[in-house]
Amino acid sequence: MASLSGMEVAPDLRKIDPLVLVSEEPAIVAAQTRVAGVREQQQLPLPVFVHLRSGNPVLPGKIRSLGGEAVKIHGRLYTGAIPRDAARYVSLWPEVAYIEADRLASPLLDFSGPVISADTVHTGLPAWPPPFDVDGVTGAGVFVGVVDSGLSGAHPDFHTAGMGTPLRVLHTYASPQLPVSQSDPLADEDGHGTHVTGIAAGNGFISSETYTGMAQDADILIGKTSFFTSDIVNAVSDLLTFAENNNTPVGVNLSLGST
Repeated sequence: MASLSGMEVAPDLRKIDPLVLVSEEPAIVAAQTRVAGVREQQQLPLPVFVHLRSGNPVLPGKIRSLGGEAVKIHGRLYTGAIPRDAARYVSLWPEVAYIEADRLASPLLDFSGPVISADTVHTGLPAWPPPFDVDGVTGAGVFVGVVDSGLSGAHPDFHTAGMGTPLRVLHTYASPQLPVSQSDPLADEDGHGTHVTGIAAGNGFISSETYTGMAQDADILIGKTSFFTSDIVNAVSDLLTFAENNNTPVGVNLSLGST
């Protein structure tokens, strides 16, 4: 049974993420409030996702009436926070399909390398028989091209040894279709291009090499595109031409799609 304002209700446990129920346990509440530096009797609200069966514009008001908050993400999904003793009560609302617990995400680029054996490639296999007895390969002497939304040239991971040292970007291309205000290849208004380039060739300087890209010693070529397919092809062609003119191997990444 669940209680809200003194009223006993039988919750629909099928609608409640088990982590929500665990988060209601007194020991969990006490631990979280201690970490947050507040008194135990001042219980922290529980961050949740509320999935609906159908849109309901009055849901935020209903959540607020319980002492919580809700923000609409789209018609049937809200994020927010509810009192820890309210989840069982909210599960009884007909429009609610599921109450999902919030979870803590963390960077995982330090795991993705070993998953694809990039760490083995980086360190080399000198004890292996030919032709596998190679020294470490980290991208030195190779170009990594990225055609995307640009690159934040102010990020330390794209300089040889942090800010104040040379930028590793040797060549850029900017789409003529871009507005003048967005035409700088070393400015990334979207952030996606910087994210992708970090995975491909970030040197991990800012994290003391904990989070490094797959080819952390490669030189970088950046194509900033309007995302029209003809323009993407033009950007790729420009980067390939630069690599050919410099007699340097190159791989160009497109983390893009279309319908």
